[in-house]
Amino acid sequence: MQGTGYTLTEYLYATSLFYLTSIIIFVFCIRNFGEEQLFTESGMMAKITLFLAGLVHPRYWWISLFFIGLISIPFVLMAQMMYLVLFFNLPMPASLILIMLLAAWTEEIAKAAGIVALISAIPDCLNIRTLIIASAAIAFGFLVGEKLLLFVTISQISDSVFGAALFLSVGMLWMPFLLHIAGVFITGASVLVGGKKALPVGLILATGLHLLYNLYILRGWIW
Repeated sequence: MQGTGYTLTEYLYATSLFYLTSIIIFVFCIRNFGEEQLFTESGMMAKITLFLAGLVHPRYWWISLFFIGLISIPFVLMAQMMYLVLFFNLPMPASLILIMLLAAWTEEIAKAAGIVALISAIPDCLNIRTLIIASAAIAFGFLVGEKLLLFVTISQISDSVFGAALFLSVGMLWMPFLLHIAGVFITGASVLVGGKKALPVGLILATGLHLLYNLYILRGWIW
């Protein structure tokens, strides 16, 4: 309300995600400020793929994938917070299941960005060994970013059932880590077997696994 004071902590709580996403987009654009990206005529998805490929270092690609997983978190959390607002007033358990489904789908898309970046930057590099390393790197970056922002920005909703639906297993880090690895591996394996056209299939399978995991964790609240 107008005239109401606020503390620095409250200001950072309310604006941190906006600052983070703005900084990431700014750095992302600077990193890709080149002739190929600026003057190539292509569709939006092709352009996004080209920009993602520009983030991958040919030699230290696993480090690049870690940071891609890490910097995707602010965007994922902003989307998940919007789901929370949009579906909060729907009847239970429909609202909870819908939030979990959309949250899982968003996370798997974000993690798949690393796989897309890798195969775009280094064609024909994808094999089982590379996929395992890539899955671990993306999953670790995603986990680190997820838990850091969890403690910094969303403590006010983490005690609610809806907050738990979005940000599960804080005290058991190995469980979400294995889940993230499995999700990335499923998506990457689909691409490895069926090419880029199989990416949606991999995302659906990974989202299904993620949703089953969430339902298992929240089984006491749903049924």
